[in-house]
Amino acid sequence: MEIAANIAAQVILVRRGGPLSITRRGLLRLPAGIQHACELEPGARLFVVALPDNDLVLIYTNRAVEAMLLAYSATLTDTAAPHGR
Repeated sequence: MEIAANIAAQVILVRRGGPLSITRRGLLRLPAGIQHACELEPGARLFVVALPDNDLVLIYTNRAVEAMLLAYSATLTDTAAPHGR
């Protein structure tokens, strides 16, 4: 597998090819450089999205998920009228 990271977006992209593989336990070990750049602690839980039609796996850090949820929540509060008013 080939791994690249968009550090600013806190997203890790995984494609076929390259020297990395999934372990017998079903784990993908991220290279130390990506772990450090994304400030991942050992055992960190990540949000993984498989896009099989694109032969791609996206791995989102907790920071990325939090930023997406905050941005989405802001759209809800900007457009929704307060309840009970």
